Amino acid sequence: MELNIELREVGSSDEFKSIVLKKRAAISSKPPITRHYVALCNKQEVAFVAIDVPPNKGYLCIYELLVEPKMRCRGLGSAVVRKCQEMARQLGCKKICLIPRPIEAGTTEEQLVRWYTRLGFVQSKEQDSLLEIVF
Repeated sequence: MELNIELREVGSSDEFKSIVLKKRAAISSKPPITRHYVALCNKQEVAFVAIDVPPNKGYLCIYELLVEPKMRCRGLGSAVVRKCQEMARQLGCKKICLIPRPIEAGTTEEQLVRWYTRLGFVQSKEQDSLLEIVF
């Protein structure tokens, strides 16, 4: 069953209902190229995602992704990544990339690399720490 994810851009962490997602959004950096989103599934908050869209670079970068802890292991994180890929294509990006760094205790970089690899990401030829999907 395909999960229907909606990404809604937020301007402030105050727009989140989930305490966990609100706290993450509040401490997430927001340079000019970064956009913060709440991921919704059936109108319920399921994740926070920060996406960098550098102008005239042709790629989108997932900067941070955090699924609500009580909603994990249901395929929601994967569905959010697929929605980010859809967004990248709509923006005319040629690839989507990320650096798999844990933002919570209990998760290792190796676990993140394995998870993103299962979603189709490969190590970049340009930068060792970067994972990417080229369209």
